[in-house]
Order: sequence, then C-alpha cells, then structure tokens
Amino acid sequence: MNLYVAGDSFSDSIDFIEGNKYSWSTTLSQLLSASTYKNVSMGGTSIWWSYNQINNILDSISDDSENILIWSVTDYVRLSTCLTPQHSVYVLHSDVPEEMFVSQEELDAAAIYRKHFFDEDLQKFIAKNCIVDIVNRCLLRNVKLILLMPFLRNLGEVSQYIDDDINVPIIYNLMHRGLDYLTQDYIDKYKCYLLCHMTFEENDEMAKMLSVIICDYSKHHNTKIDIMTKEPFYSTQKYLNEKS
Repeated sequence: MNLYVAGDSFSDSIDFIEGNKYSWSTTLSQLLSASTYKNVSMGGTSIWWSYNQINNILDSISDDSENILIWSVTDYVRLSTCLTPQHSVYVLHSDVPEEMFVSQEELDAAAIYRKHFFDEDLQKFIAKNCIVDIVNRCLLRNVKLILLMPFLRNLGEVSQYIDDDINVPIIYNLMHRGLDYLTQDYIDKYKCYLLCHMTFEENDEMAKMLSVIICDYSKHHNTKIDIMTKEPFYSTQKYLNEKS
C-alpha cells in the first residue's frame, strides 16, 4: 500500500521527534504499514500548487499497487494571494532558500494586482475544476482518494466544488479553531505551531479515522464527515458507531 498526501498546513508533515509527537499523516502511514509514504504538502500554498504536485504523483505511480491519496484542499482565495509555492505565514521548511521569500509588503502589493485578474468567481471556477480533474484522474487510475476541506463549513459549501455524481470521502470543517487558529496554535515549548493546527491527540484521532475509511474504502466511498461536533474533535468510536 502506498500513501500520498498533498495540500496545505492542515496536512503538512512536520513532526516533533522529541516525545514522539507525529502529524496525522505520519501516524497514518505507520497504521497502514505503508510501503511508500510521500507527503508533498506545504503550509500557506494554494490549490494550484497541490494540484500540480498531485499530477506529478499520479504520473509516476504504478497501477499494480494499492495507492491512497489524501488531499487537503485549501481556501480558493490563495489562488490570488499565494504568489510562490514557498509563500507562507511562517517558514516551515528550512531547505527552502532564503531568497525565495519576499517581504510582506511586496506580497500584499502583488496580491492586490493579481486580484484584478482573479475575482472570486474565477477563483472558485479554477478551484472546482482542479478538484474535479483530480477526482476523475484518481477514478481512472483506481486511486483511493480522500478529500479534506478545512475551510468549508457545511455541505452547502462543499457542493459548490463537488458534483453530486462524484463519490469520494470528504472531511470538512477542520478549521474548528476559528479565523485566529494560527495565533492559538503557537506552542511555546516547541517554538512553533501545532501539527496541522491540531493537538497531538487530535492528530492521532484523525489518523485512526482515516485508516478506518481506507481499510474499508468501498463502504465509505460516499462518506461526508463534519469534523466539528460537540466534542473538540470527531471521535473514531463515534464514527464507527454511526456506520454500524
């Protein structure tokens, strides 16, 4: 089984080796005993960034293997605000050359300029077509696809990007900390942000839930999960009880 992950900071593969604190994708790869695990996510990037990364993955995989793809589909507005793949609110990747980062003033000025060409309707149109294209490519290649849609709050918003005849598992409403989630995520002990904007326990819970979906994918292929419930995080046992 091969596991591939793409997207933004909600799927980034930053791990805290000290204390064995792992992101959900790393834990998931361990739960699945994945023979191949590749995470091409990068915080702060746009749908276009991950769309191209995913196409590179789909071009390289073998149809003889069982392939899993999890895509954290970020906010469509980043099509106009994210000017380089490395643009992020905070620097997560030490291997990115420093000269690739520009000042916030330059980014803001360029974003305003680009918004003249990328109005909201056009950004939504591009985002939807990117998603639909990847869904169809995965269906053709028999790749098990799961979509995470952290910035979408309800099924009405999800339906703007996913046609009714497209059946893939979707987990939405991950941004349960509100618009100030980046501020709340900061951990003094580690001098950085929480893994994928979740607590360590929530990362473990996410990995368990995804492993349940993957291991019985045909049963859950049309599953839609609102991650925001009365509990701080959707529990695996609650999900299993509802499906039994």
